[in-house]
Amino acid sequence: MFGIFAAKRSRISATKVEHQPLSQKIWRIIKYYLFLPVFLLAILYAWQYLQHHQLFPVENVTVIDTAAHVDPKTVKAIALPDVESGFFRFSVESLQEQLTNIPWVQQASVTREWPNKLVIEFTEYKPVARWDNTALIAANGTVFSPGSYAKMPTNLPVLNGPNAEASNVLAHYEIMQHMLAPLHLQIKEIDVSNRLAWNLLLSNGMRINLGEQHPIDRLQAFIAVYPQIFAQSSEIADYVDMRYDHGMAVHWEKQGKEPS
Repeated sequence: MFGIFAAKRSRISATKVEHQPLSQKIWRIIKYYLFLPVFLLAILYAWQYLQHHQLFPVENVTVIDTAAHVDPKTVKAIALPDVESGFFRFSVESLQEQLTNIPWVQQASVTREWPNKLVIEFTEYKPVARWDNTALIAANGTVFSPGSYAKMPTNLPVLNGPNAEASNVLAHYEIMQHMLAPLHLQIKEIDVSNRLAWNLLLSNGMRINLGEQHPIDRLQAFIAVYPQIFAQSSEIADYVDMRYDHGMAVHWEKQGKEPS
């Protein structure tokens, strides 16, 4: 008797589940297909509103490591229009790109700090040589203009040549300088012609013509004979032509020559 009663109750419960009120079905449809899109649209509208209204102005701009080569006035002129547009509205990527165009700037990083602060940090190029006396060349071979704010450094070697050869000239300079170091000589200037002929000016005043072919090998030949021919001589050589396969041509400076 108990088993039959329990079975009847189970059938009744199943019937109730299968026949839910229509109002509950409608409410479920409204909940999942109306409230959710409205909620998402509200978030989107709020974001757009914040971007197009200056509700959160930037009140503090901090510039890190400008050193002596970045003009603060230039930074202010570039950043001011973006800052005035509000905390959310301006584009960080766009501002970073504009700041990277400042002379000496290798990289610019712009960071928002809630609720009203903007942090700008610069990484400057580190020049290793002057390029054609009008620009500078960084350690990675990048040629950049120093601009008018800072003076051109005067304690750097001068490298001249076709712009497309800047990285190659710099690489050769570093190799050649390392080769000359045991002789206590430094390279003051390298001139590379359009035909890729190499000429060096050393710290002792000597000019060396290495020609177009195998400049490294020809410099090594010069270094090999330098102690015997030049270091021990009482005369001063001001020009050495290394373009010969088995020898060199030397122009010795005249004794008693009046300084120019």
